[in-house]
Amino acid sequence: MAITCSRCHGIVWSKESQIQASMATPVKDGLWEWNLLKNTITFSSEWKAMLGYLDAEIGNSPVEWLHRIHPEDVEGVRSRLTAHFGGQTADFHSEHRLLHRDGSYRWVKVRGHSLTNEEGIRHLMIGFQVDLTPYRQSLSTIQMQRITIEPIADAIPFPALIMTEPDGMILYLNQQWEELLPRLFPQCQELIGQSYRQIFPAAPDLNGKACCHDIETQDHDQWLRAHIYPLNEHLQGFYLVCLVDITGHKQVELDLQNFLATTKVEPPVQPSLTKVFSFIEANYREGIALKDVAKAVGYSAAYLTSMVQQATGKTVNQWITEYRMAEARLLLLKTNQSIQQIAFSVGYKGVEHFIRQFRQNHASPPQVWRKEHLKQLNKHGQKTTRESNN
Repeated sequence: MAITCSRCHGIVWSKESQIQASMATPVKDGLWEWNLLKNTITFSSEWKAMLGYLDAEIGNSPVEWLHRIHPEDVEGVRSRLTAHFGGQTADFHSEHRLLHRDGSYRWVKVRGHSLTNEEGIRHLMIGFQVDLTPYRQSLSTIQMQRITIEPIADAIPFPALIMTEPDGMILYLNQQWEELLPRLFPQCQELIGQSYRQIFPAAPDLNGKACCHDIETQDHDQWLRAHIYPLNEHLQGFYLVCLVDITGHKQVELDLQNFLATTKVEPPVQPSLTKVFSFIEANYREGIALKDVAKAVGYSAAYLTSMVQQATGKTVNQWITEYRMAEARLLLLKTNQSIQQIAFSVGYKGVEHFIRQFRQNHASPPQVWRKEHLKQLNKHGQKTTRESNN
């Protein structure tokens, strides 16, 4: 007998929508209708097929259901039925295992609701059953994989966590992370089961590749870099996230930015010289000289020299050199380029000329200047890190 019990769906189905949504693939619900007065159950074809049977191979006795329940689950199912029939629960619901035709057990979730007649007697119970086996197997796989991945995080001497794709659900935090969490993310009381976006809202999407993401503590006294690594093929879909303190590195960057800001070329704000300095700023890397600037703005070299020097106290060539020196300082501190590469980058045709002018402006050759200033910046960064740790 086919069941087309719309009232079953109306009473119970809305409570099962989350189960359907959590499944990786769509499932068909197996409907059933239990006549409590006659003690007979009508099972839908889908209910029977869920256990591997044809429609005619299962009768309408409650034994068809109850005797297929796993021995370890029988007592729990009976107690929940008793509680529902006794009015202690509004609905009957149970997760248990049922014996399949092939001898295996299938995990199912059952929901039901009993109806009373005019005399107040429970005469009918209707409900349906959902196959949870794929969902349960997924949980089991994750639990087994956690046995493998937890030692990975525990072996790392700094904060580390394990998460899974595609949503970055956090599965495990090592001890170092748990100690850091209250200060780093005081608003996050519990991260297990949450998305990594909870703590790294601006982090890149997970795409199977390693990446980095910098974060700042709530009290703004520490910078940490999150290194996100996909684990190997045996743990495909899992990511290891390690936190490394980069406060010293960030402080060096900040000091460098502050230093370079103080040495930035500030051309005079004079309308008559706007074209002159716009041309110099746009072309000093091209090896220009006084004659090139004069030609670009339509003046003779002598007149332009006199006008600029009278207005600024410096010659055109001195301004060109100043732009080149500022660019050279930036490259010396922020790149690993050689002195020759830097000389050509800022507009010098020969490295000797660059070194000579750099020495004239900084009292030391570029190699020495770079070494001394990087040492000072690193020393300051290390000092800042020690102070923040104390």
